[in-house]
Amino acid sequence: MTPIPGATPDTTQPWWYVPYLNAERGKPPFEGLVNGIRIQSAPLDVGAGWACRDYKVAPLSEASGTALAIEPPYLPMGARPTHESSVLSPSSVAVFCDGQIVSAEGSFEILVPDDAPFGVRGGSLSVFRYKGLPAASVSIPEGRWRQGEVLGHPAALAEPIVKEGFGQSAVVVWHDAFVTKIVGQGLPLNELTQIAEGLFR
Repeated sequence: MTPIPGATPDTTQPWWYVPYLNAERGKPPFEGLVNGIRIQSAPLDVGAGWACRDYKVAPLSEASGTALAIEPPYLPMGARPTHESSVLSPSSVAVFCDGQIVSAEGSFEILVPDDAPFGVRGGSLSVFRYKGLPAASVSIPEGRWRQGEVLGHPAALAEPIVKEGFGQSAVVVWHDAFVTKIVGQGLPLNELTQIAEGLFR
């Protein structure tokens, strides 16, 4: 079965998402420019332009108060920082180059309450902020990308497979020689945009 474009899926039905996954299967990820921001599926070496004598990886909390702090005033209901072990995890760190912050990364999980109705799903969220050129690594097909802005900053926006929040969505913002990339799984684009706006207020 092929999904009808623009139709709202009945998420109360079992396996409702299968046609949408099948429709996406085989679509190549977008490679190119969106609003002056280069999007690529291959990993991006964000530190290629850093020339550090003193390189420091620190807990994400050390980014607090800097231009790359990850302390969003808004998060979706049920969101909490991803559980980390006592070993410093690459998913929640700040990186400093000669005492100046050059990147920060944090991740969150979206929990589903026990009394949630059938069809309500959880999700995940990652925020990556770094110094560098306007470029980001995100693997989402071409038809879901569009230009936008976040509080006056140019942005590349990607809708999930289903606009209500099934599949991966993304917001990439270019601002003052820094990039902010937010990728959600199971979240609608408006949620990611609201999170991004909070990081710039």
